[in-house]
Amino acid sequence: ENLCTCFVVLPCGSKKEFIKTYESWSSFSFITNEGRSAHISTAVPRSAKVIAEDKDYLLVRVVVFAKMVDNFKTAAREKGYQVRDFKFDPQAQEEEHESMESMKTEAKEIEQQLVEWSITAYKEMLGCWMHMLTIRIFVESILRYGFAPNFQAAG
Repeated sequence: ENLCTCFVVLPCGSKKEFIKTYESWSSFSFITNEGRSAHISTAVPRSAKVIAEDKDYLLVRVVVFAKMVDNFKTAAREKGYQVRDFKFDPQAQEEEHESMESMKTEAKEIEQQLVEWSITAYKEMLGCWMHMLTIRIFVESILRYGFAPNFQAAG
């Protein structure tokens, strides 16, 4: 509840610079119990983690103090980076998990049906192929040797 996850989109070439500098972009001050002033970075140190990347951009996760998210966003936008918020919803996560499980079950059922159909179709195709080979042999023998003198069709 005190921390917030932000996603930062940045070009691939600026990864090293981002990792070195994101902790110092903005800070906030507060008074300690002893009455002294203290300064803390709005971003949790070493919280940057590359989530996804393609040939042009990186998606980096940064954990920020919830009260200071706007300061971090402003500082990131000044540096030329795009910042996106992320809200974790346990109910949506559970629904997605259940949906994934039902899709896996359905995929297994469909795969089983496909295997059964393939076995049946293979048997049929093999039988048809054998008939075609028999017809081919018969036709070639007739063309090469002609009809037999006592040729009778099976009846």
